[in-house]
Amino acid sequence: MYSLGETNFDAVGKWRTHAVVRMFGGDRNIGSPIDAQGRLPNSNQSFRDPSEFRDVLMKSQGDRISLNVTEQMLTYALGRGLEFTDESAVEEIVKSHQSRGNGLCDLVHIITQSELFRRK
Repeated sequence: MYSLGETNFDAVGKWRTHAVVRMFGGDRNIGSPIDAQGRLPNSNQSFRDPSEFRDVLMKSQGDRISLNVTEQMLTYALGRGLEFTDESAVEEIVKSHQSRGNGLCDLVHIITQSELFRRK
C-alpha cells in the first residue's frame, strides 16, 4: 500500500528515533537514525514521518478508510456479518462519524446509539 523503509515504532509499539542493534551476548548498540519517509504507490504523495503519512492517507483515501473501519466495528458490535439490508444504516453512521471528525470514541458512541445496534 505504501513505500516505507523503516518505522519509528518497534515491535511492541514503543517510539524510537534510532535503530537498536542487538549484539552477541545481549548487549545493545544504538544504530543509525530511523528514516521513515516514503511515498504512496501510483502517486506523487510523499511523507516524512508517521504523522504526515496519516495525513496523506486520510486526504487521499479517508472515505474508504472511514467506511472500512465502520464496517469492521459494526461486524464486531453486532456479532454478525453485515448484509445488504444494513447498507443505509452503515452510510448514515459513516456520515455522522465523518461530521464529528473521525474519532474512534465518536464511532463507538455512534454505533452504540444506532438503531442497527440497539435492535440486534
